[in-house]
Amino acid sequence: MAPTEAGRLLVEHVEVILDRLALAEEQLAELAGLRRGRVRLGSFFTAFALLTPPVAALAEARMPDLAVEHELVDRRTAFRRLAAGALDVAIVFEHGFEPDPAPPEVELVPLFTDPARVLLPARHPLAARPELAAADLAGETWIRAHDGSAARLVDHVLEAAGLRPPLLLAGHGDEPVEGQVYVVAGDGVALAYALDVIINPAEIAIRPLALLEVMWELAPPGP
Repeated sequence: MAPTEAGRLLVEHVEVILDRLALAEEQLAELAGLRRGRVRLGSFFTAFALLTPPVAALAEARMPDLAVEHELVDRRTAFRRLAAGALDVAIVFEHGFEPDPAPPEVELVPLFTDPARVLLPARHPLAARPELAAADLAGETWIRAHDGSAARLVDHVLEAAGLRPPLLLAGHGDEPVEGQVYVVAGDGVALAYALDVIINPAEIAIRPLALLEVMWELAPPGP
């Protein structure tokens, strides 16, 4: 028996197709094992500045053929882009006093908690204490963002302590690092999370806020 001319032609095509399928299978295996490909990572501002660079360096060292792309996003935007497949993973935060559940299609995996801290000028007399209560700062000017979750954090703490101190408004949104400039200048005290202190930290005393269940829940969600 011998193949017809049409049979010999089909065999040539089949060999090419089988070779392409083998190549596709190898490429998919590499992608599934995260040996090659692209990962799209979203993160909020201070995580973008402090956490994603070592992640990228570690990925480059361990998986040199894996490209990590970074995008600056807030929590709600991260959830929306994850659900749409526009991000593969994201680092987000949640205030302990203000729960914000993830949508069903996004899984949250906790990384660590970061309790709220008081920020004082390093030369402030109260900076020598290991921790401070809000009442210890009743006579101080409090630096508060104009809006956003950072402003709500200060309002929550002051309301819980029954305090109405003078306020100095600075910054907007979830991470108003502008307020740290005023702390360094001695114009008031502020609340922030340790990860968030990025402006001249040597001139700022970071002290735990005693007896307060306020913390930053940090987690990377994946679809």
